[in-house]
Amino acid sequence: LETVRKLGRGGFGTVDEVRCKSTKKLYARKIIPLSQLKTEFSSELEILKQLRHQHIINLDAYCITSDQLWLFMTPVAEKDLATYLRGDSICSIGLSEREHMRKWESCLASALQYLHGSGLVHGDIKPQNILISSDMRIYLADFGSSR
Repeated sequence: LETVRKLGRGGFGTVDEVRCKSTKKLYARKIIPLSQLKTEFSSELEILKQLRHQHIINLDAYCITSDQLWLFMTPVAEKDLATYLRGDSICSIGLSEREHMRKWESCLASALQYLHGSGLVHGDIKPQNILISSDMRIYLADFGSSR
């Protein structure tokens, strides 16, 4: 693996965009120290393995080392909603900001309904955990506080 760029850092670990040297495929790799995994709830890994929804980040693979959990997810984010709301955004597909917000509300509601139907609670919904792709689609991410 080669690190392409740093994507972020949260309470449970760091996220980098990485490229597999043999396949050239890009992943978002989240590294979580095993010491930070919660024992009273399902780990982020177990939750992500269950989830398949068009507006929830997709887990492609994982690796457990002696002291870390590596989650490999499909890289989708150009930015998170917090960055977008700070004003450095350009709507790339011709919709007004209000139209984007209405569309995103519906997409987020769909993702939350799916989680609720699966018996899960995200536990940390905030603009930093809503990712926006280059084609202006949104994805719910960071399931480290889920139960």
